[in-house]
Amino acid sequence: MPADRPVVAVADGLVAFLPQDVLVGLLRRITAHFPAGEVAFNGYTRFHVWALKRYGGTAAIADVVTNPGFDDPRDPERWGAGLTLAEEILLTRVPEVDGYPLALRLFTRLAARSTAWSRRGTTVLRYRF
Repeated sequence: MPADRPVVAVADGLVAFLPQDVLVGLLRRITAHFPAGEVAFNGYTRFHVWALKRYGGTAAIADVVTNPGFDDPRDPERWGAGLTLAEEILLTRVPEVDGYPLALRLFTRLAARSTAWSRRGTTVLRYRF
């Protein structure tokens, strides 16, 4: 890839399967290679990773989830990759919740009142560098 232009790197669903040191190294290589850009990926909290490894519906991937997760979306700013959090999208607060089945919709709307509870589910994190 040309290194003289900005980049947008998207890692949808990848982070859970990368050990933390591999993720940090990948982010550092991206930000070192390109002059500027954005990186977006799903954020997984420690609780989220714990649940992925124990929920029957995700049993097929439980053994390959290697990232421990992180609870603070600003943690990647401290990984030496020059990232700055640009946006945290809490999926409990997106318009698509209106299409959920009633019980799930009510639970999701309740969880949306709390950032901490919202982070227990899937989030999308976008960083600039």
